[in-house]
Amino acid sequence: VYNGENNFPSKLLLYLAYQKPVISTLTEGLSLDYNDLLSFYDDKNMDSLILAINNINDQNRYSAIQKRIRDFNVNNTWEKKIGQLIKNLNIDLCQP
Repeated sequence: VYNGENNFPSKLLLYLAYQKPVISTLTEGLSLDYNDLLSFYDDKNMDSLILAINNINDQNRYSAIQKRIRDFNVNNTWEKKIGQLIKNLNIDLCQP
């Protein structure tokens, strides 16, 4: 994370490529694009982890999450992500 502004979630992209729901803690700098794809929990609160697990165990929620993940994967290939990363790096390097 660079100044809390950017976070390139390469591991999350790998997990999403398998089209499986992901439970994660909220990470500073993570794009809002991932909010509908992940189930977040507070790592200091066991009840929030249990709730996140129960949420993805619900068949209707599981199916809805899988559909959002499939749609995301179609529109967010590695080539597109690398291109965006290079663009962001060029912008950061060019700023005083």
